[in-house]
Amino acid sequence: MDEFEYQRVIDSRFVGRDSEVEWLRNIFFGRSHRAIAVTGSAGTGKTSLVKYFLASSRIASQPFWLNLEQEKNTEEALFAFIDQLYENRPSGSFCIVIDGADGLSEDNIKFAISRIYNIKATRGLIFIARSLPNLDRVSKLNLGNLSKNYSFELIKGLLEKVLTPEQLDLAIKNSHGNPLAMELLAKMLTGEESKEILSVLGGQLYNFSDGFLLPEEKIITTIQPTIMSATDKLVDRLRMQPESIYDLSSRQFEELLASLLSDMGWEVELTKATRDGGKDILAYLDTDLGKMLCLVEAKKYRKDRKIGVDLVRTLYGTLCDHQANSAMLITTSSFSPDAQAFQKRHEYQLRLRAFGDIALWIKNYKNRVGFT
Repeated sequence: MDEFEYQRVIDSRFVGRDSEVEWLRNIFFGRSHRAIAVTGSAGTGKTSLVKYFLASSRIASQPFWLNLEQEKNTEEALFAFIDQLYENRPSGSFCIVIDGADGLSEDNIKFAISRIYNIKATRGLIFIARSLPNLDRVSKLNLGNLSKNYSFELIKGLLEKVLTPEQLDLAIKNSHGNPLAMELLAKMLTGEESKEILSVLGGQLYNFSDGFLLPEEKIITTIQPTIMSATDKLVDRLRMQPESIYDLSSRQFEELLASLLSDMGWEVELTKATRDGGKDILAYLDTDLGKMLCLVEAKKYRKDRKIGVDLVRTLYGTLCDHQANSAMLITTSSFSPDAQAFQKRHEYQLRLRAFGDIALWIKNYKNRVGFT
C-alpha cells in the first residue's frame, strides 16, 4: 500500500470552506460509520478541500489515496486496490480517499463500502466525484463556488502582481467564484503588463456547460504565447519550495520525472499507471554504440520512509527480465544501507537516486546536458 500513502501537507493558498471543513469533521469523527461523498462541478476544489481536511484535522489514521482519474478501467482499478488492501493490511487504523469516482457504478460504490468497512481498522471512507447517486450509507456534501469575499482572497493570493480593486472585481466576476478558473486566470496573467491584463479581463473568461469549464478561444489565443508549460510552472515552484514535491500524487511525480529526464536528452515513455512496479518510465538514449534503454521506477515516499533492499532487488529482476541496459529507482526519500550495498554490487546496471538528486535535476532544468 506504500504508493497510495498520502503525505499530509497544508496548502497555504487554501481559503474559505470553513463550514464544509466543519461538516466533514462532524461526519468523519461521528460514530455512524458512514462513507462521505464530496461532489460538485469541475474546478470547485473538491480534492483540495479533502486534502486540507486531512492535513488540518487531528486524524491519527494513515490516509491512503486512490486516484481513479488516471485509470482507463475504474472498476478494475478499484477491485485491484481493495484486493491489495486485504493482502497488505496497514498497521494501525487508516482512512481511504477514492478520487475521480464518477466512473463507478452504484454497485461498485456499495461493494467498496462493504469491503472497506469490513476491515475493522477502517476509520473513514471518502469519495470525490462530480456527481454520485444517493445511497443509504453515504453522507453527501455538494460543493459550490466560493463567495465573493473568499474569491477575492484566493485570486489576490494567486496573482503574482498587484491588481487594482476594479481589476480584481472583474477577475472574480469572470471566473464566477470557481477556484480552478481563478487559478487558470492567474497563470494566464503571469508576465502580462497591466494594460494587457485589462484587455484579458474585458471578456468572458469561461462558459459553464454540464459542470465543465470551457475556455473562450479568443482569450486562450491571445494569452497562449506567454503561458509557461505546466511542467515549467511546477519546476519553478519546486525550486522555491522543494518540500512541495511531497504534495504531488504518485502519477504527477512520475510525470515530473519524465519531463526532467526528457530535458536531459532522453526519449521517455510514461507507462500506464499500474501497481505492479518495475518500470514507470522507459527512457531511451541514442548513442554511437546503439540505442540504450533504462527502466525507471518512481517511488514518492515520505522523507522518513527509506527504500529497502526488496524493492531494489525487484527492480533488478525486472531489468533482467526485460533485458534492458540499465535501471534506476528514484525516490523522494532515501535508501537503506542494504539497498545501497545491493546497488553497489550491480553499479553498472542499477542506479539509485534520492531527494537530493531530484532537487539538483530541478535546479538544472533547461540548463543542463546529460544524465547524472
